[in-house]
Amino acid sequence: MKGKKWISLVGIGGDELARRSATSGNCGIYEVSTEDRKRYHAGATGGLLRHEEKKQFHVMSKKFMEDKLVGRPDILNAVMPDWSPGCRRLTPGPGYLEACCEPNVDYIFTPIKRVHTDSIETEDGKKRKVDVIICATGFDVSHRSGPKITGLGGRDLHDIWYPTPEAYMSMCPPSMPNLFIYFGPNGGPLTGSTILMLEWVCDYAIASIQKLQREFLKSMVVKSSAAKAFSTYVNKFFAKTVFIQPRGTKDGRVVANWPGSGVHSRKALMNPRWEDFDYEMMQETEDKPLSWLGNGMTVGQRERTDVTDYLDQEQTINKPVPLNTDVSVESIQPASHQS
Repeated sequence: MKGKKWISLVGIGGDELARRSATSGNCGIYEVSTEDRKRYHAGATGGLLRHEEKKQFHVMSKKFMEDKLVGRPDILNAVMPDWSPGCRRLTPGPGYLEACCEPNVDYIFTPIKRVHTDSIETEDGKKRKVDVIICATGFDVSHRSGPKITGLGGRDLHDIWYPTPEAYMSMCPPSMPNLFIYFGPNGGPLTGSTILMLEWVCDYAIASIQKLQREFLKSMVVKSSAAKAFSTYVNKFFAKTVFIQPRGTKDGRVVANWPGSGVHSRKALMNPRWEDFDYEMMQETEDKPLSWLGNGMTVGQRERTDVTDYLDQEQTINKPVPLNTDVSVESIQPASHQS
C-alpha cells in the first residue's frame, strides 16, 4: 500500500444503494419520492472546510476505520489520513478492511524499488513472487498526452497547459478557436451525475456551433480576460473546501472538479456569455456583420413548411410560474365595458 486513504463506510453512492435495498447488479426502475427530492435539493455542502456535515462525516469515517481495524493498529496507522474525507476520492471498500485483517493477507507498507518479471522487490531488498499486478496510481494532471492541437499564433495546447491545465467554463482553453472539450480542466461534477454534466457541456458546445453557423462566423475563441476570470473564481471557490488540504500535490491547483455542485454547472452552462468570446467573421460577411438576417423570411416560409413551431409546447422556454396557482387564467372572465 503506497499511501494513506479514507476507506469510507458508504463509498461513492453506497448510501443510496443501501437506501434502495439494492442486492444485485440490476436495481430495476426506481421511483423518485418527495423525500428523495428534498435530499437532493439540500445540495453539496460537506466539502466546505467548516461545514457541520463535513465535521460529522469526518468523525463517522474515523470511527468506522478504527472499528474495522481494532486488532491491526499497524494497518490503521499506515492508512489513516491526516486530511479530511473528500480531499481525495473516497474509496468504496465494503469488505476491504476486513480482508486486510485475514491471516492469508500480507499488508506491505514498504515502498517498491523495482518490478521483476515474476516478482516485486521492495526497498528493504525483499522479493515477493506475484502472478498479477494491479496498478491504482491515481491521476497525473501534469502528464501531457494526446494529439497535437495548434491554436492562434501556432501555440501548442500542450504548452498552454503547462504546468497547469486551465479552460474557461471547463471546456474552452485560451488561444484555441472553435475548441470545446468535455471532461476538461474542472470538468468533473463536484457532486451529481457525470453523464448529465457531459450532456450539459455538449449542449453548450452545440449552442456555440449553432451560433457560428447562424451568424456566418468563422471562429470563436474565449477572451484571455474571461479565461483568467474563471480561473480566479475556481481558485477562490476551492480555497474554502477540503480539496486544498495536503494530498498528492501540496500546492497545486484543483483541476478535476467543477467549482460547485452538478446542478450549479447546469445553470451556468445553460446561459452562455457570448460576450466572453472574440469572433472572426467569414470573408464574405466581414463588412456585413448582420447579413445573416437574410431577406426577412425564414426557411420555413420560403419552403412552405411549418412556420408556427412556436405554438408547440416543447418550444416553450422558461414558462412563467403563476403567482397564484389556485386561480386559472382561463377561468377569469373579461371585464365588461360600460359606457
